[in-house]
Amino acid sequence: TEEGLALIRRAARTDGVLLDPVYTGKAMLGVAERGREPGGLPSRRVVLVHSGGAFGAFPFAGALAG
Repeated sequence: TEEGLALIRRAARTDGVLLDPVYTGKAMLGVAERGREPGGLPSRRVVLVHSGGAFGAFPFAGALAG
């Protein structure tokens, strides 16, 4: 989604974290959406394990560059 791609771009620009749109990008979007829900996240600190996937971003280079 465009929201997911925007989140991936923001993570790369602000934190230097490369997320791929297939797995880790969707996981991060899920965490962000949960944080906006009533009751939100179970804690102010949440750990999302990013175990790779940066190479999965290459096929999406055009969409991510925007």
